[in-house]
Amino acid sequence: RSILRSSKGHSLITWLNENGKAGSFVYEDGEWSNFFDPRTGQLKVTRCLPRNESPDYAARHVRLMMRNYAPKIAGTAPMAGRDCYLLRLTPRYKGSYSITLWIDTKTNYLLGHTEINDRTETVSTATFDGIKFPTTIPESAFKVLPTQARGDNYSRSQRVFDLASLKKIVNFDFQVPYVTPCGYEFVCGEKVSMKGIDQACMRYSDGVADITICQSKTVQPRSLDVYNVRTSSDAMNNQVVEIQSGNMDTVIVGHTEIPVLMELARAMNNDQEKAFLDYISTKTGVSKTTIVSARNMGINVDTLYALTTISKMSSLSPASLIKSYQDGIGWQTLARKFRLNPTPIARQMELFKPK
Repeated sequence: RSILRSSKGHSLITWLNENGKAGSFVYEDGEWSNFFDPRTGQLKVTRCLPRNESPDYAARHVRLMMRNYAPKIAGTAPMAGRDCYLLRLTPRYKGSYSITLWIDTKTNYLLGHTEINDRTETVSTATFDGIKFPTTIPESAFKVLPTQARGDNYSRSQRVFDLASLKKIVNFDFQVPYVTPCGYEFVCGEKVSMKGIDQACMRYSDGVADITICQSKTVQPRSLDVYNVRTSSDAMNNQVVEIQSGNMDTVIVGHTEIPVLMELARAMNNDQEKAFLDYISTKTGVSKTTIVSARNMGINVDTLYALTTISKMSSLSPASLIKSYQDGIGWQTLARKFRLNPTPIARQMELFKPK
């Protein structure tokens, strides 16, 4: 494949066939992602993950990555004829991949990566055999969308960054995981439509990898006792879990292990979430209104328990702790900052793990 990127945030990834000719491609302009498959002539249009180049956002993103991975510079090595730093990211949670990155020492550009799972199997690897840094890239270089392509834009709303706004956009009661494994956090959501069916789409990140959940109501009513699960992988090496549960259809896609996605699926229970929120309010003395408001921001119930417990033990306001957490400061760091032992809190958080 060949990759073309500009400083304006435009990127074009083209997969080359055995004759070196262009095949499928993905073009992104920072707002929209366009995937074209020449075999079907179909152009699939979705929103890109949000880009925010502000220093505050970058700092929060780094703190999220550091909470979930232990970084280490492991010397230097050549790639595409250039000297690169070898950056190793060791996951702090079982189920996430160990990652090695080749980063150009002069430009800080990523020139290669390898991902290895818990079984020391290589999940994916990408290397470059050449790279150029032209002074300018004409916009015409990105104008590759075929005029005859059948465009299908899945997005039906703006991106929103809290669950409360997403619930207003989607006109059915979808299920949100009350906890997420491996340090994943809610990033954004939107309303999408596939094959004429409206879906709630939620995206989560651990600072490196992403998980997407799409959920819709069934077209034909089913028994509430129905629960079917099918697992697979897609062309991009993502793991996929498809679930039929009562009158809901759910698809979970992530660059992680199947057990991680299954744990996420088990945490999608609105009745259990409500019971946990009541428990947290009773246990910590924090008002249900404050807890529900924080939950609508996308904060997991186990993290809410930790933050409200720290508030109770330190006399700090829940709002100030929630704000610090949203800025990317982990609850363990907050506990230590106020001279509290996070270990007993972590043990109590086991209560919220999905069964």
